[in-house]
Amino acid sequence: MDITVDDPGFFLIIEVKIDAGEQSWQMERYCDIAVARAAGHRPWAAIYLTRDGRAPDTAGRYKDRNEIVCFSWCDLSGDLRRVAQGVTPIPAFLIRGYADHIATL
Repeated sequence: MDITVDDPGFFLIIEVKIDAGEQSWQMERYCDIAVARAAGHRPWAAIYLTRDGRAPDTAGRYKDRNEIVCFSWCDLSGDLRRVAQGVTPIPAFLIRGYADHIATL
């Protein structure tokens, strides 16, 4: 797992793929961890961030569930640009700079 967010209200996993392939049953294992960490008391999700926004091949029994969200770097860049429109100038500048950086990954 590249990033985890362990909040009292939710548990989130972000798996980042740029050049590396998937390991055997990788996303299924990560979702099992998320289910255990959420312990039935809070929602959980796994973001699968790739160059093309494709679904993972290793999701196993989680394949058709809504907890795995697929994004491309371009999608994320566009979302960040929309967020930048609603914040003050300095954070907006930083967000737009990062959005420009990841737009072509």
